Amino acid sequence: MSKHPLVRMYQLINSNDELVQLVKSKQKTKTDEPPIFTFKIPETYQKTEYAPFIRLTVINLGNAVYRDNDSDHYLFSFAVETFAKSISEAYEISQKIISIFKTIDSKCFAQDLSEDEEFSLYNNMLSFRVLLNEKEQ
Repeated sequence: MSKHPLVRMYQLINSNDELVQLVKSKQKTKTDEPPIFTFKIPETYQKTEYAPFIRLTVINLGNAVYRDNDSDHYLFSFAVETFAKSISEAYEISQKIISIFKTIDSKCFAQDLSEDEEFSLYNNMLSFRVLLNEKEQ
């Protein structure tokens, strides 16, 4: 595996012009780069005026076919969190993210909407599962 699956998922949504434009159109304070992050959200962006922003994290990466690491396929579970000022905004962006991941046969198996007290924003967390071929990068 030359690229970690999380990097592959990040590149997929970060390169989607429709998603990037949707997110940027809802920002009160505009940014040069798309506000899509892995793991840590930079402190600069941890403010409501930079919302909405998106974070990807790993849930699980496992060998999908064999237990002896001889498989070319990996079952990858990951989460995508959308932080937004309103429930409707978080939902709209989340629906676009789901449609993007459907193009690679990824399944959204859980959604959890909550209020994030740290950022004072709504957080819609989507959990995905996808079977990846190591050779398809």
